[in-house]
Amino acid sequence: MTMANDSSTKAQARSKARRRRGARWVGAACVLGAGAALAVVLTTGQAPLVAAPGFIEQQLGAPAATKTVRRPTTQIRVEFGKSGFTVAVPATKEQASISSNDASGGFWQGRSAGAVRGTPFGNEAVVVTPKQTEQFLTVDRRYGGKTWTWQIDSSIGVPRVGDDGYVAFIDKSHAIRQDLLIPPPRILDSSGRDVTPKGLRWVVGADRTGYLLQLDLNDATLPVPYVIDPAITHRATGTTAVASGM
Repeated sequence: MTMANDSSTKAQARSKARRRRGARWVGAACVLGAGAALAVVLTTGQAPLVAAPGFIEQQLGAPAATKTVRRPTTQIRVEFGKSGFTVAVPATKEQASISSNDASGGFWQGRSAGAVRGTPFGNEAVVVTPKQTEQFLTVDRRYGGKTWTWQIDSSIGVPRVGDDGYVAFIDKSHAIRQDLLIPPPRILDSSGRDVTPKGLRWVVGADRTGYLLQLDLNDATLPVPYVIDPAITHRATGTTAVASGM
């Protein structure tokens, strides 16, 4: 009985030792993984790429060569920049751009319908279609009350938020040009369901560098991750309206 007890005790000790070694290996792997991600940021200044929500990945399409210029139609030219994109209508020399001040993103990785890259808060994806170019900012944590900002610029004129929530551009003749528009803001959950808080609207501001598109968002009750979804729509050229109060 004594020998049997001794054998059982030794077996238990060996099993515990193996479990401790396994735990150390797992811990080391986690540290190495985190260290590798940190090394990417420290050595390249780029946030590592994490997968976008499935509905965005589906719209982006398969991996493809990274193209900084896209032509969804013969009338539209889309160019990717450091922090956003520019939509241009070469025939009329009109263009509008959105550039996030929050998404100091990594290198663009090409997809068949756009591109994606990592950001400090998750990732940024841009999907180009014939009717609009859409930016998806996936936010993987809560920030509470935060003002998200984008630099906006246009050769058309001054940006203005209308009663319908769209941002249009007013030209020198005080006409509201509707060729290139920024639709009202949308917040989506990870499945693409619209969870936009009631009353959420764009605000147009300015700083010393130009005009700002601002979004005052309290994400305390939003699911995580969530997606901020600004876009520029491409309408038939030559559409105008008269600006009131000008």
